[in-house]
Amino acid sequence: MQMPSRLGILFNGAALLIAGASVAAAVRYTFMADDIPACSTRYEHGTQFSLARPGGELLTPADLQARSAGTDWGLIENTRVIEARGSSAKQAIEVRFMPAKAAATPADGKMGMGFSWMPKGASKPAAACLTYSVFLSKDFDFAKGGRLPGFLASAADQDAAAGTVSSRIAWRESGGLELRAQIADWLEPRRIVGDKVYILPRGQWVSLEQEIVLNTPGVKNGVLRLWADGALILEKTGLVIHERAPAQVSGVLAETTLSVLAGTTLPKDQKILLSPPELRWQ
Repeated sequence: MQMPSRLGILFNGAALLIAGASVAAAVRYTFMADDIPACSTRYEHGTQFSLARPGGELLTPADLQARSAGTDWGLIENTRVIEARGSSAKQAIEVRFMPAKAAATPADGKMGMGFSWMPKGASKPAAACLTYSVFLSKDFDFAKGGRLPGFLASAADQDAAAGTVSSRIAWRESGGLELRAQIADWLEPRRIVGDKVYILPRGQWVSLEQEIVLNTPGVKNGVLRLWADGALILEKTGLVIHERAPAQVSGVLAETTLSVLAGTTLPKDQKILLSPPELRWQ
């Protein structure tokens, strides 16, 4: 009987190691990732962006603008606060995407709204949890993708609204959820896609939660996670989110936009509903 060659043994051994590592990774993901509870259950302190006055009157677009720290765009033209139906929240922000004229550049075709929210009581946390719900109509057009509210982070001595570090929830042309992040370790914004494909459903409220854990200075231990209706769909670890120390989660970038190609128009007038965002921290 012919004995296996040394080279054959090495190849077979390498194949077994690769197969073993793949199985171990799959087992770890299957049995460990889902064990991470949603961040809203693990962060003790929190505050919600109120959409009503103390007497119960709904805020106007001008009221939203007054609370936006001077960072707003599209609030007056494209938003209003309405009574929410089918959601645990009593009110919601209605964001309208109006059919626009042909755009010369992608920036000209920007639709929706945006503002920054920096709660005063957040105590400059190094980790935080952002929760809100979103509702899309049954015939919502995902267009070329879009973005939803996410995090801003900055150095402690830096203007919070001027920080270039951000992580926003987004959807692709297919409606698949992802994160769009701009962090210190990357020269340009990147898409972060989870191992589990999750298509943002239409015609129902969906609860979204994003967690950010800033890295220790000089250490790659930053974390980004995303849940949809309580299920973990994305986790990215080993990140250098911020290089300057001390760093902090400085607030929420409440931007809701729809992407269109230059020279094209949105086929119809459509809307997104957002429940009041809640920021939690430890």
